[in-house]
Amino acid sequence: MTEQKHHGEDDLTMACQAEDVVAFLQAHPQFFEEHQALLTDLTLFHPISGDAISLIERQVALIREDNAQLRDRIQELINIARVNDSLISRLHQLSLALIQSVSLDECLDILAEKLQQDFVADLVSIRLFDSCVAHEISRTEFVGDEAQAKKHFSAILATGKPVCGHFSEQQLTYLFEDRSANVKSTAVIPLMDNRHALGLFAVASRDVGRFRAGMSTQFLSYLGEMSAVIVKRFL
Repeated sequence: MTEQKHHGEDDLTMACQAEDVVAFLQAHPQFFEEHQALLTDLTLFHPISGDAISLIERQVALIREDNAQLRDRIQELINIARVNDSLISRLHQLSLALIQSVSLDECLDILAEKLQQDFVADLVSIRLFDSCVAHEISRTEFVGDEAQAKKHFSAILATGKPVCGHFSEQQLTYLFEDRSANVKSTAVIPLMDNRHALGLFAVASRDVGRFRAGMSTQFLSYLGEMSAVIVKRFL
């Protein structure tokens, strides 16, 4: 019992002394400048190799590690900026092409073609709701049953926001029919006129990680808003 008490007292004393040392160094940040020899006399164990290194060597190693992390972060931001620039350019080209379309058929053809070619989609589906199409169009594959859409995509149509990830067999069949077996991940974008849904379109990939749940959908929102404004001209 006495030995345990002594050990406890020793631990408490050491903790207090360590706190005193920390407080002193914080209050005197110039201490090592005035006692530079200590920088080489004091040694630490390297966290990976276990070899003893001087305090100044440890500081240099930490600075190098911080610099490497900073470089990696800067490169990551540069890569993101390049991707965003590319997306903005492609969205601009798509909007110009859609604006120049002279019919609903041509507008939908351009939208489907550009989405597949310029946005690297393996499959594209456009479903304008039958209740919104005022006249017949030759490309009937671009028309979908509104009641079925509301049944399968009620949450998306309620929020008016794009959703990425994996969808049920019934949802994929509505969008892609007999092509749905090839779909591994999908982005579904509603075409909204204010709060009224004109339809929806989807881009799909054979890559399971291409469209992930939780990924940013801001660009897809821009794409949906722009497409809806242009499509509405022909309805």
